[in-house]
Amino acid sequence: MNAWTPEDIATLKMLAEAGASPLRIAARLKRRMSAIRSVAHEHGIKLKTKGQVRESYGLSPKWRSNRSN
Repeated sequence: MNAWTPEDIATLKMLAEAGASPLRIAARLKRRMSAIRSVAHEHGIKLKTKGQVRESYGLSPKWRSNRSN
């Protein structure tokens, strides 16, 4: 497990405030998305939700299956 440096947390905050998706933040910091979400929560940093990420790409905010159950 890699410890989070103050620089990592500052980068996380900067990218989140700029509207980067959790996936992009994870790639930039070379960490798992679960770690990004966990540390963001610990530090009160708001991340985009899945629906917000989808909307930013012009997609429906909620995925719907065409299959009937």
